[in-house]
Amino acid sequence: MFEAFFNSQAFAACRNEAPFNKLVTVDTPYSLDETFEDSIRALVTPRMGNDDTLTLSSLGYTNPAEISRISVENHIIICYPVGSASTADSAYDVCNCELSKAGWQELHRITEYFKTLTPVHCFVSPEQRTVILHVRRITLKIWHALQAPLLTYFPWYFNPKEDKISEAELSLMQSFTRSSLDDFVNAMRTISTELQLKSKRVQAGLRGFEQRASRRRLETLRNQYARLISDIQELNSKINDRLRNVNESNAQIRALEMALANESPDEMLEFFSAHQQLDVLRYNDNVITFGVKGVCSGFDPEQAEAFINEPGGYLSSSRLRNSITVDEMRKLLISIFVDQTLRIQFCAAYNYTNGGTVEAQSGFEFGLDYFDAMPNPHIQHYACMGAYNATINEAFMNGDKPFAFELVIASAASLNFGDSAVMESFIADMYKGALDRNAKFILLPDGKNVNIVEAIEWLRNEEALQNE
Repeated sequence: MFEAFFNSQAFAACRNEAPFNKLVTVDTPYSLDETFEDSIRALVTPRMGNDDTLTLSSLGYTNPAEISRISVENHIIICYPVGSASTADSAYDVCNCELSKAGWQELHRITEYFKTLTPVHCFVSPEQRTVILHVRRITLKIWHALQAPLLTYFPWYFNPKEDKISEAELSLMQSFTRSSLDDFVNAMRTISTELQLKSKRVQAGLRGFEQRASRRRLETLRNQYARLISDIQELNSKINDRLRNVNESNAQIRALEMALANESPDEMLEFFSAHQQLDVLRYNDNVITFGVKGVCSGFDPEQAEAFINEPGGYLSSSRLRNSITVDEMRKLLISIFVDQTLRIQFCAAYNYTNGGTVEAQSGFEFGLDYFDAMPNPHIQHYACMGAYNATINEAFMNGDKPFAFELVIASAASLNFGDSAVMESFIADMYKGALDRNAKFILLPDGKNVNIVEAIEWLRNEEALQNE
C-alpha cells in the first residue's frame, strides 16, 4: 500500500456531472488525499441508479454508543476508536458487539481480507444502503488499503458472482495493495479513458458556456438599465424640485416687486414717528434693533391681587428685600395692579429683520433714555413674547405692519402673574429698582415719573391725608 498523499484531479472538472455528482464528501481524516473519492467515482457511481446518492464520511469515537446509534441512508462511514491503546481496544470490541446487536449485517469476508494488516469489520444495512467500515486504527496506509475491496462493500450495487468487472477496475483496486503509486496512476488513466472523462470534461466545461456568458451579460445589462432608469427618475425628481423652487422664487420676486412698487418707502419711518413708544436703538442693513416703552396694561387684576397677598410668596422670600419693607412693597403693588392708582412703565428690546420677522431680545442694556421704564421681566430675562409671537410674525408676513407693531407694543406692556418664573424675576427687579434713585418707572396720577422710594412716600402722604 502506498503511503503518499495523492489527488489525481481526474474528476475535478466533471465531479458536478452525472454520475460522478452522486458522491458527497462530508469529512475524512485526510483531506489532502482524494484517492477514496476518486475510487468511488470510478468504481461505484457508474453502477448507481439515477436517483441514488452516496456520502463519504469518517468518525473517530470514544463512546461505542455513538456508532451503534448511527441511522443514516446512502452513506459509507469509516469509524475508528481514539484514545489510549487499551481504551481503544476495549471500545473497538464493544462497538462490534453493539453494531451486531443493533441489526447491522457483518461482511465476514472483509474481516478475513484485512486480518494480516489491521482489524477491520464491515457492517452494512441494505435497507438504508449504508456501509460502516469499523477500523481498529487509521493511518494513510490503511486508508489506501481500505479501497482495495471497495466494490464488495456495496452488495446492492455489485454482486461478484453475477456482475462483471473490467480489467481497469480490477487494476485500480489491486493498485492499493502495491507500494508504488504508479499502478494507481496508470489504472486511473485507463479508467479515465474508459469513462471518457476527457469528453465529459469538455462537455461539462463547454456545454452552455456561451449561453451562460450571454445570460450573465444579459443580467448585467438589465441591472445597468434598471440603474439608469432609477438615475433618470432621481434626476427628474431633482429637476421637479428645482422647478418648484424656481416658481416659488419667482413668485416671491414678483410679490416683493409689487410690494416695493405700492409701498411708501417711509412707511416704517412714519409709523415710528407717530408712536413715541418706539425707538431705534441699533441698526445695520439686515437688522433693526428697536426699543418699546409701554405703561403696563396687559395683566389680570384678580390674579395680581392673589399673587400680592399670597402668604410667604415672592414678596417676602426675595433675597433683595433690603431697601424697603415687604409691607411697603405690597402696598405699592396693590396701588399699581389692584387699585391702579399708580402705574408702572415697561420697556423691551426687539430685533426686526429684513425678512419681516421680530425676535425679542433678552439681557439688553438700555441707555439713559430709558430711566423712566423698567425692562419687562418676561422679555428681558427670557426673550419670550408668549402668545404674541406667532400673531406678530403672521401679521408681518401678511404685510400688516401697523397691526404687528401694535402687538409688539402690547407685548412689552404685559405682565403674566400666572408665570411663577417671570413673577420671581419681577419682584427681584422691583426690590433692586428701589435701590436706584434714578430708576423712575412709576407714574403718579398726574403723569409724573418717580422712583420706588418716592412712590412709597407719595402713598404714605396720601394715606395720611385720608386719615385727617
